[in-house]
Amino acid sequence: MNSLLINENKFLPVINTQFSFFGGHSETVEPGWYWPPEHHPAFELMYIISGRQRTVTETADLLLNPGDITIIPVEYNHTSYCVGTSPMLYFSMHFNLDDPTVRFLLIQYFTNRIITPDNSIYQDLKKRVENIMRITKDDYTVKDKLDIQINVINIFNILAEVAHSSLQNIPKQGVQ
Repeated sequence: MNSLLINENKFLPVINTQFSFFGGHSETVEPGWYWPPEHHPAFELMYIISGRQRTVTETADLLLNPGDITIIPVEYNHTSYCVGTSPMLYFSMHFNLDDPTVRFLLIQYFTNRIITPDNSIYQDLKKRVENIMRITKDDYTVKDKLDIQINVINIFNILAEVAHSSLQNIPKQGVQ
């Protein structure tokens, strides 16, 4: 039997999802720099390349060191500061997905978390973020835009997979 037909009479799900990506940039800022309080209709991924950043959200005060990544949830009030005596180089990107399950998982699991090099998803996530950073230029081809989309979808997948498996391990409450 042809191995491609092993799943005959099975159907793939209907997928009608839209995502957005905007505001991707890297910037070097001097000690004392800060971004005024803001919120936006998308998740924000912050990747600290060098220097240190303090990010204050509605519910936490996070200190990010070189290599750290954090995800700020949709519509979450936050502000960021360059702390210490050295300039800070960071990469930031905003992304959103209209799939309510993925949004829920990202908000539940990643709010106020710092993803550090010892985290199991760090290397995969960093690779995808750095792939997007490498594409940064003045003029974009269709292939460049598709490459960005592929990497953003892979970031969604990495984040949602770890969030989903972690939330599945939470004991169920209620009547058994």
